[in-house]
Amino acid sequence: MVLFFGGLAVMVQREIGFLSSLKIVPLTVPAELVEPQQWLSLEAPPESPQESQVHDQAQDQVQDQVQISTTSRSLQRHVESANKAQQQSAPLSFRDVLGLPSLQDEEEDEATSTTGSSSRVPKNRAEEFAINAKRREKATKIKNERENANRTAIVWVTRYLDDCGAERLLHLLTTAATQTTRQQPPQQRDVWILHNHKSLKRKSPDLVRRSEQLVTQLKEYAQDNKLNITLRGAHQSSSTLNLDGKRSGSGKSSFLRFVAYKRYQFAWHIEDDVFFTGPWHNLFDAFVTRPDDVISTGDPAPSDWYYHVYETCTLRVPVWAEFNQQRMFLPCECASIAPKITRWAILRMSLRFAESLLELSKTNAIVGHHEAVLAPMCDAYHYQCDNKELLQPHNGHICTAGWGPWKNASTQVLELHGNITHNRLYHPVKCAAYEHNLTSLTDQLLYT
Repeated sequence: MVLFFGGLAVMVQREIGFLSSLKIVPLTVPAELVEPQQWLSLEAPPESPQESQVHDQAQDQVQDQVQISTTSRSLQRHVESANKAQQQSAPLSFRDVLGLPSLQDEEEDEATSTTGSSSRVPKNRAEEFAINAKRREKATKIKNERENANRTAIVWVTRYLDDCGAERLLHLLTTAATQTTRQQPPQQRDVWILHNHKSLKRKSPDLVRRSEQLVTQLKEYAQDNKLNITLRGAHQSSSTLNLDGKRSGSGKSSFLRFVAYKRYQFAWHIEDDVFFTGPWHNLFDAFVTRPDDVISTGDPAPSDWYYHVYETCTLRVPVWAEFNQQRMFLPCECASIAPKITRWAILRMSLRFAESLLELSKTNAIVGHHEAVLAPMCDAYHYQCDNKELLQPHNGHICTAGWGPWKNASTQVLELHGNITHNRLYHPVKCAAYEHNLTSLTDQLLYT
C-alpha cells in the first residue's frame, strides 16, 4: 500500500513539472461569436455542389413549414372569432349538427400533421410531391381569400369558344363593368371563362387551338381598351359529382369548386347560350347590395317531374328543421321539402352556399339533379334564396333546353322566344342556329 501511494505521488510531481514548463497563451474570443445572430450567419465550410443543393432544399422546406404553420394558426383564430360572431345567424351544416369537423378542418389537420414541427419525413417522392402540392394549394387559397373577398366573379361556362361565342363574350366584357353613381359604390368584377379544353384537346386539337387563340385575343382587347374588367380562364374538372347533369358534364360541380377555391364573395354562373338584350351591367348592378345566397329563376315542380319521380333526390336534413318530426339526421325526399325547380342557366351564388353545397354533394348528404336540390337545401338549412322574384324584372323567357321546341339546337334563335324586349334575359339561344349567319347575331347584340 505504501509503495502504491509513493509511486502515484512521483507521477503527479512529474505532470506538474511538465505543465509548469508550458507557455500559456490567453484565449481571445472574437466579437462576432458573442452575438447570436452573427453566430448564425457565419459561413459554413465549403460544400460540394450536391451537398449545397440538398442543404438549400432542406432550408427552403423548413421555411415553408414555419410560414404555413404560422399562417394556418392565424387563419384558424380568425375563423374561430368570425364563427363566434355569426353563430346566431349563420346556418348550420350537417357536420355541425353531428359535431363532426368540417372538410376544411380535416384538410387543415392533415396539412398540419404533414407540415408541423413534429411532422414525419415523407416516405417517397410521390408523398413529398403530394405534401408540397397541398401546401401550395393552401397558400394560394389564403391569397385568394385576401384578394377576392369583396369581389364578384362572372363565370362564363362553356366547352370551348368559337367565333359566335367570342362575339357574345365580347359583349359581356365591354358592358359588364359597374356603372358608378353617387348612391352606388363601384363593384369590382372579374370575368372568367370556365372551359373544357383539357378533355377536348386530344379529340379536337384544332378546335381547342382556335378557342385558345380567341381567349387570348379577348384578353388583349380588354387590356388595350382599358375596360376596367379582366378576363381569365379556368379548366373544368375532369370528375363529376352526383348533382351534375348527364348533358352538362362537370360544369356545375366545376363552378362550385371554382368559387370555393377562388374565394369570391359572390359569383354569377352564366351558360354560354344565355342572351341578354342590354348592357350586362344593368343586370349585375341591380343586385350589388343584395346579400342573398342564391338569386335565380325557377318554377314550382310538377307532380310528375322527371328528377323527382324517376331519379333519386334526397337531402339529409338537420335535426332542428321544423319539418323534421323524427329529429334524426336522416335523408328526406327533395319533393317533400321544397318541390321547386331552380334553373342554373343564369344564377348568382354566395361563397358560403357554394362551399356547403359542394361539401354536401361530396359526402352524399345531398343526392340529386342540380335543378332539384337547391330549393330543398335553401329551406332545410335556412339560406337566403330567391328563385323567381328578384330576377323577374329581367326575365324575358328562360326555360330548360332539350324538350319540345327546344330540342334542335340549330333552330333555337332569339326570335323563337316570341316578343323580344330590351334589358331581358333569354335562354336558350344557341350559336348553332347562327352557324351560317353570324351577322344576324351581332346585329341583335345592338339591343344594347
